[in-house]
Amino acid sequence: MIDLFLNAMGQSGDGKGYCGNLPVTALTGKRANSSAASPEFERLKGMRFVVVQEPDQKETMQVGRLKELTGGDTIQARGLHKEPIEFKPQFGMVMASNVLPTVPGDDGGVWRRMRVVRFNSKFKDAPDPNDATEFPIDLDLSSKLQEWKQTFFWIMMQYYHVFREGDTGTQPILQYAEGEQRAQKGLRKCLFVDEETDRYRNRNDKFNTFIQLNVNPNPPNASTAYLNYDILWQRYMVWCKEQNMSNKADTEELQDAMELRYDIMKDFNGFRGWKKIALWTDAEMQQKIEKATEMPETKETKNCTAQ
Repeated sequence: MIDLFLNAMGQSGDGKGYCGNLPVTALTGKRANSSAASPEFERLKGMRFVVVQEPDQKETMQVGRLKELTGGDTIQARGLHKEPIEFKPQFGMVMASNVLPTVPGDDGGVWRRMRVVRFNSKFKDAPDPNDATEFPIDLDLSSKLQEWKQTFFWIMMQYYHVFREGDTGTQPILQYAEGEQRAQKGLRKCLFVDEETDRYRNRNDKFNTFIQLNVNPNPPNASTAYLNYDILWQRYMVWCKEQNMSNKADTEELQDAMELRYDIMKDFNGFRGWKKIALWTDAEMQQKIEKATEMPETKETKNCTAQ
């Protein structure tokens, strides 16, 4: 089971539309009664890859259904005029979209499952030769895909080999204590995918930017670190003022957002908060900024794949 939901995002004509499909209403529409027929989900049994086609401009994701399909648990579905069946989803999911749907709430379980992959390339009748993102459109692509399937499968198996065994030609070399060298296994995280996903989350989660900028989840003194909620709330109010935010949250909403990320808030010696996390200090914040601005562009960051 791949508990990851990819949003393939780009403009029209960027080549992201060739795949199978699942009606977008399966993830954005109102959830039907548990006894109602659900042929769109019954057809997913045994599938390995599912594509959700493009949502409308103002669609809202039903996060409960998304988590159900990507959580690795058994689900129930029923075809028209059939008995219900139970099966465990075995597919990865991709939504091909020009406009990303709204994701309600601050549920960290949803964001752990989601990645946004932006397609910057565009396919046109007359591409601009000075634009590295524009390519000539191929109107016969559908027929060629049938001819290319064996070649594509061979290429896919090479990447599978890298994923399972590692490849010293493309993957970082790991040093072991006994002196043995091995290539890192698995796909590496992609900086650009992570950045695009963070931007998407920040548009939907009003606390995410504040928490990322102010809460250090791995302080150097983690064993003794403690974050006082009252101090965090004061910093949040200052941050809202600096950002000219008129729709400030109340204290319970910020508490809920923190508890989704860092466990239930507890009382310690008369103060409420969390152990093993802390606020970023000014010096640590400056180091983060300097590190971000000094990050060199490498071949790996140019050509990377979503985790």
